[in-house]
Amino acid sequence: MRVLIIKLTSMGDLMHALPALTDAAKQIPNIEFDWVVDENFSEVPLWHPKVKSVITTNHRSWKKNIFSTSLINELKSIKSTLNNTNYDAVIDMQNNLKSAAVSFLVKDSVHGLDKDSAREYPSHLAYKFKYKISKENHAISRQRQLLALSLNYEFDAKHIDYGIHNENFETPNLDYQINIFS
Repeated sequence: MRVLIIKLTSMGDLMHALPALTDAAKQIPNIEFDWVVDENFSEVPLWHPKVKSVITTNHRSWKKNIFSTSLINELKSIKSTLNNTNYDAVIDMQNNLKSAAVSFLVKDSVHGLDKDSAREYPSHLAYKFKYKISKENHAISRQRQLLALSLNYEFDAKHIDYGIHNENFETPNLDYQINIFS
């Protein structure tokens, strides 16, 4: 199963989404994710072993270049990249206007939050499948619920696994070592 995640920024928000991917991987062993993310955070999704590729945007420049040729070309390029793969599901896990703009570029039906649950009200218009999830819930819980509802599985709410393992990182070569706890 191939799933596209749309979650552009920021570091904390990206981290909040990782447990949802682990939940999905436990229920759907053959699942793989592609992730649309801001170019400044392109490494973060790859910390999770089930993320196979990232598609980057420079969406922070969109507002100041709203009518520019460069923005039009970037959007065309993103659209082409997104539509070169047939996804079993596309899920906007950011649920704001910028992620909704990316959602509109995808040919496949997009899952997201309904008008009462989304972070920015009009973003729900980009989604074919809409889910009500309380804004009172913690962001991690909301992410886990959205992915579970979108892919039709249940998860263990008491156990959180970010899917980040030390073997995914290189140990830096340091000239010295500081021991805080001795």
